[in-house]
Amino acid sequence: MIGRPFYIFLHSVSEMSRKDGFEISGYIAYSTMFSLFPFLVFLTALGGILGDEQTTKSFIDFIVIYLPKDVSGTLVPVVQQVIASPRGGLLTIGLATSVWSAASGVDALRMALNRAYQANETRSYVRRKAQSFLFVIGGVVVVFAISILIILGPYLLEIAQYFLSIFGDRKLLLVVDQNATAYHLARYLVGLLLLTATLVLLHRWLPNRRIAWSDILPGTIFTTVFWIMCATGFSYYIGKFSHYGATYGSLGGVIITLLFFYLTAAVFILGGEVNATVWHEAHPDKPNVPPPDITGGTAKSA
Repeated sequence: MIGRPFYIFLHSVSEMSRKDGFEISGYIAYSTMFSLFPFLVFLTALGGILGDEQTTKSFIDFIVIYLPKDVSGTLVPVVQQVIASPRGGLLTIGLATSVWSAASGVDALRMALNRAYQANETRSYVRRKAQSFLFVIGGVVVVFAISILIILGPYLLEIAQYFLSIFGDRKLLLVVDQNATAYHLARYLVGLLLLTATLVLLHRWLPNRRIAWSDILPGTIFTTVFWIMCATGFSYYIGKFSHYGATYGSLGGVIITLLFFYLTAAVFILGGEVNATVWHEAHPDKPNVPPPDITGGTAKSA
């Protein structure tokens, strides 16, 4: 029981190295850094149209709790500056540039998954770019949904407490009061569930492979759990042992952020390799991972 997961992990790391996964992680880290702020510009501009900029700020507070302290300390001031900056021309030329830049991050993830699943890309450039735009827009929709839930959460809790106090159900009121803290802990759970769901969609639709939902789950669950472990270890390492400020000076925070993005990208690619390894074990008689996407052409085995 211990040997099989260990073998899957080692084999996945080996395959990731063979397919230049660690080098691609660097490209994804750069693309993430490059596309993160344009995505936030697009998000805040859209929030300005809808007249609800608080949703963007709530989302920033939500994602900060998942980032190491040094990473959030680098990103948050810049993000706040982006949110506070005037957006006169963003909804004309600047908005299109922001969406295009954010879509480049999705393109990097697609390339990584194609390499992990040994899929030759046969879909047209227009189709791939349209897919990237849809993922960016879908990400914005999810952001607003999360933010609205975060904003409404405390009010719903207060409403429940108010009605329970009126109807005199003290036992249930005590339970609600005691679980007020549990609400904040539930945000972590919601975030992890959304992360897993996002990973499932990325693995399902980005690569040029027809992959069953059941074949996606092992790698996505591994990615979520292993990312939490790596982020926790990374935060501990930066806080206790690392002194990037002495080496890089004022750029130390930027280097730490890029390193964290690199680690995240590596875990993401490794999740794809885990799926491929598990699929190979379940289908030893077949020469490759799941067959090509029949809607995107015939992809040959890499």
